[in-house]
Amino acid sequence: MTSTTELELLIAFGKRLEAERRRIIDLLMAAPTESALDPEMLRQVSNVQGACMGVAAEIEAHTPAIGRGGEI
Repeated sequence: MTSTTELELLIAFGKRLEAERRRIIDLLMAAPTESALDPEMLRQVSNVQGACMGVAAEIEAHTPAIGRGGEI
């Protein structure tokens, strides 16, 4: 993946994943404090977090940066 368009699409996907993660966390935070957290929502946030981390790593790997050369 070297195309700027592909990188832009990946960045947009990462932003959508982050928004979904925030939405689920907000729902978890709105739950009554005396009850246990919904296991399904915890699973969802875990899955989305894993996807966020993978997309962020892929973006990092394909983002040009100053100082990346022979020293790495």
